[in-house]
Amino acid sequence: MQSQEHVRAHRHVDHRRTPSKKSPVPDRMSARKRLAIYSLLGTLWFSGCAWLVLDQFFQSKGQFGMTPHPWAPAILLLHGIAAILSMYLLGWITARHVLRWWPGRLRRLSGGVLAGFFVLLALSGFALFFVSDDRWQHFAATAHDALGLGITVFVSVESADHSEAWLQKFAEAVSAMPEVMEFYRMAGDVDYMLRVVVADMQSYDIFYKKLISAVPLKNVTSRFAMEKIKSVTALPVPAA
Repeated sequence: MQSQEHVRAHRHVDHRRTPSKKSPVPDRMSARKRLAIYSLLGTLWFSGCAWLVLDQFFQSKGQFGMTPHPWAPAILLLHGIAAILSMYLLGWITARHVLRWWPGRLRRLSGGVLAGFFVLLALSGFALFFVSDDRWQHFAATAHDALGLGITVFVSVESADHSEAWLQKFAEAVSAMPEVMEFYRMAGDVDYMLRVVVADMQSYDIFYKKLISAVPLKNVTSRFAMEKIKSVTALPVPAA
């Protein structure tokens, strides 16, 4: 009788020490989701690098200045689409993955770096290309100043040739210059007005030489902005 009770107690203790269910193991992201993330990031990175290489090393030098590579616009469009999708991906990863597993202290360094990289890409791309609000435009301009693009130059151009063919060639040459933010054909004592943004005086000297070598010009006058007093994008639409 005593031996049977001892066996029962022993079995009872063994039963308590043996877990009835397996401990929950953190599930990894599915292979399909990881493949989608890697594919999107790869497309974003490779398209950006490809456009940068084409823009810096594969422009063709024509009679009226440098001409972008024929593939550059399509690659830049692909890069923009991938950038928009990456913003959605950032939101999904943050809500479904980062916040869920951050308390577990697993791969915080790599995850934090990747999240920061996404945030910088999203904010810079969104502010520079898609936002028209005045406050965001001011933020983008401040960010450009912090990056060194702090000199604004208003360039007035006079031409001795006013033919349609010359205008078309001049417009194509100036439009291909990334330093030119705005480009107008004027009425009055000057023919054309350009708003140019560069990093420093040396950069403007490079731009100036590129401009005067693109097409024959009669006169080019540069006026440097000392201070931006007002800059808005909202139109003064009269109230109904």
